[in-house]
Amino acid sequence: KLNKIIEEVQEETPGPRDGNLIFKIYYGTQSGRKPPTFQLFVNNPDLCKSNYKRFLVKKLLKETGLFGVPIKLIFRPRR
Repeated sequence: KLNKIIEEVQEETPGPRDGNLIFKIYYGTQSGRKPPTFQLFVNNPDLCKSNYKRFLVKKLLKETGLFGVPIKLIFRPRR
């Protein structure tokens, strides 16, 4: 379900860009429960600005029904 949400979010609102580079999330996994922690594997973690991180958190909260629960996002480069 997480990867479906990520796919829909990126289709709706593409990630930030820096020149020719566009921030891209390849896939995500849940790595923790208290608080819910999601690791997102991306092309370049430095491309993701704070406003896009907040946008992703809000979308995940809305789609998963975790309102009022703090969630944590960890961005990791795909290797």
